[in-house]
Amino acid sequence: MELAILFIGAYHPIKYGHILLFDIETNILNAVILVLLAVTCFILSSAVLVLCKTNYLDKKTQMEIYNKEGRAVNTMEKNVVLQKITEELLQPTDAKTRNIPVNQRWDNIENEIDRQNNHFTKRLKARYPTLKEDLIHLSCLIRIGMDSFKIIQYLGISKDYLRKKRQLLAKTMEIKNSKKNLEQFIMEF
Repeated sequence: MELAILFIGAYHPIKYGHILLFDIETNILNAVILVLLAVTCFILSSAVLVLCKTNYLDKKTQMEIYNKEGRAVNTMEKNVVLQKITEELLQPTDAKTRNIPVNQRWDNIENEIDRQNNHFTKRLKARYPTLKEDLIHLSCLIRIGMDSFKIIQYLGISKDYLRKKRQLLAKTMEIKNSKKNLEQFIMEF
């Protein structure tokens, strides 16, 4: 019965106990407003979170693209430096370098490539222990981006023999016998 009086009293200003029924109407209105405010705050905070997440993902994507491009440029710069070092050691112009034995020159080249490429030759030797030194040298020259003409020149071999060495290297590494696949594998190794 009291409930019925409360609902009826919401529309008629009669006194029910110590509370005016207008107060009940105001309290209900305030509760509705509070619920609406809570829902609005939830929606706005969700929207802000979505915007923040979208902004974060956009920046993260931009940073990943920048890092990839930065790494590519960095790799290219490293390869240019390594190519110059290789050229200086394998085609010496000064007497000091000419007096260094060829095996020691190759050791210096391998050490420099290892230093700048996360121990490339050590990982190569560990994974493929049957690789001979000449194939490791070929792998090093491919890794630093030498073209076929310079590889032929530095290894002192013919074009046909280079092709055979590439085939042998691909066979040892169990790669399809393709120049592009071999180069890609070595660059990513």
